[in-house]
Amino acid sequence: MKTHKENEMKMQTKRWPAALALLAGLAVNASAADTDSLAVTITPEASYSLTLSTGPGAGDWLNLGVVPLSGSTWTVRPATVTVTSSYTNTDLTLIGTMLSGGWALEDVDASAPTADRLGAWAVFTDTSVAASPGQASGYFSGIAPDTTGSDVIDDIVQDVGTGADGKIMFVAAPGDAGYRSMEDNKSTMSGDTPAATSHLWLRFKLPPTTTNLDPKVLQLTVTAGAPN
Repeated sequence: MKTHKENEMKMQTKRWPAALALLAGLAVNASAADTDSLAVTITPEASYSLTLSTGPGAGDWLNLGVVPLSGSTWTVRPATVTVTSSYTNTDLTLIGTMLSGGWALEDVDASAPTADRLGAWAVFTDTSVAASPGQASGYFSGIAPDTTGSDVIDDIVQDVGTGADGKIMFVAAPGDAGYRSMEDNKSTMSGDTPAATSHLWLRFKLPPTTTNLDPKVLQLTVTAGAPN
């Protein structure tokens, strides 16, 4: 028969696990953080596209025919460049590539190309210019490519307007008819605005001598991109 003292000791023994569990809970609560955080992910979406249109009969006016050595020729109709973009503005680049004919693009003095080299110029205007500008002021007046104010076509990609390097390329002089800075090339995604379209005019100068009388084919590539 258990005594009263033995029963009391047994009850005290049973209380210990409960007391330990309570202390353990207090320890866990005491070590919990009093701040927390969450991470939010946002992925931006932007797009741009470019269309280079030459209109009906392009095969006729892009074939400039037979031109004598030392002579000049030019496009009598413009190509129309249309930009659609969700950026505030969209930059353009231009590069020329001689596809066939055995010539290269003149990169020293387009106004006086040397043998087997073609002097070539490109100028962008607004769409109010309906006829090819004359070779004056800021139109087709550049000498060498990749220089401020030049409109000489090269086989190296060049910025149109003011690029990241600060040079101004392929634009007329301020005050010339049809002048555009080419820094606001865009339309809304739902339709064109006046800033969306430009005209592109070309002019060429042949060298005084050549070793190859094959037809010369020059390809111009205009590319849209994110702002510099």
